[in-house]
This record gives sequence, structure tokens and C-alpha cells, in this order.
Amino acid sequence: MDVGRIHFDIDPSCGRASVRGASVNGRAKSIQVLPTAPGRSVFVFPALALPAASVAGTRLCFTLWNNCPTLDSFCSLKAGNICRYAVISAGSGSCCPTSNTANTPGRVALSSPGSNFDQLLCDQLAVFFTDSYLDSVHVAVPFTCESYYPERVFLSGAVASQGDHDNLFANFENAGLANVALAIFNVQCGGLYQAYSF
Repeated sequence: MDVGRIHFDIDPSCGRASVRGASVNGRAKSIQVLPTAPGRSVFVFPALALPAASVAGTRLCFTLWNNCPTLDSFCSLKAGNICRYAVISAGSGSCCPTSNTANTPGRVALSSPGSNFDQLLCDQLAVFFTDSYLDSVHVAVPFTCESYYPERVFLSGAVASQGDHDNLFANFENAGLANVALAIFNVQCGGLYQAYSF
């Protein structure tokens, strides 16, 4: 179906002032926050006019701040960065089934006893991780070097959904050559993809 608008159920205490900017595929977009019932509100990307053929891969971005600076505070579910949304048809105005989406933040710890990691090695491991383990994984926030210590580095990023999270785990289990490469350098994965809040 052609997409006319998208609604996110939000905490009614988060008004329009909680969203600093919004874009669709990199272009600035006007947004609305509307009451739907007593104690309920929706955050709306209106007038999208996205043809069905171009909907896949569309990127909706918005920056939260003020009294609701995180997805957990902004979205009505209060279930760990998960938002309920609905996609509204451009023609009839009918609604597809309501769905939940998650921007699943995570952290990967890589350790190597006796090593001396530095910024360069941490950055190189982030590139290696991206090239080796993110096949068939939709990345919401690219994985980069978060921090490093003499024997351990932390990479952080986010995948787009629980299914992508599951694919990431499967990739670790099945990436034989990449795992062998890490083993050659005595690098071990610890605390793989622990969910955490930024």
C-alpha cells in the first residue's frame, strides 16, 4: 500500500517540544503530536505520500530531547526502547495492523589477555566486526569503538529489530573464518550484544 502517514503511540506528557527535528530519507519533515483520547497521544509523520514500491528502506529519523529524551520515556509502552506504531494508507486512510518496533542498542565486549589495545586497534576491530558479523542484519546505529582498555574493547551500536538481534547471534555462531581470525589473535568475545541504554 502507498503510505500516507505513520503514527507512534507516545506518552501524553511528551508534547511537540520533545522532538527537536525530524526527517524522511534525510530530508527535513514537519511532524505533529495529536491527542487521540483522554491520556493518549500520537506522534505523526503526516503527508508522507510514499509509493508502495519505495517504502522498503525508508528512513524516518527524529531527535528527542527536553522532558522525553529517550525512546523509553517518549513511547507509551515503557518497555525498554520499544514503540508501538501504525502505518496509514495514502488512499483510503485505512490502517495496517499496529506493530511494535525497537531500536535495540547493544554492546559487544572483545578481550585478549596480555594485549595492549589502543584506539587504532579498537577502531579496526569495529570495522572487522561490521564486515564479519552484520550480514543480513539491519543496523540502526553503526557499531563503533566505544571504549578500550589494555585487555578489552567495547563496541557499541544498535540493530533495527529483535529479528536483527537474532540474526546477529546466528552470525556469531556460523562465522567460522571470522571466529578463527579472532582466535589466532587470542581475542575472545565476552558479553556478546548486551542490551543497554545509551
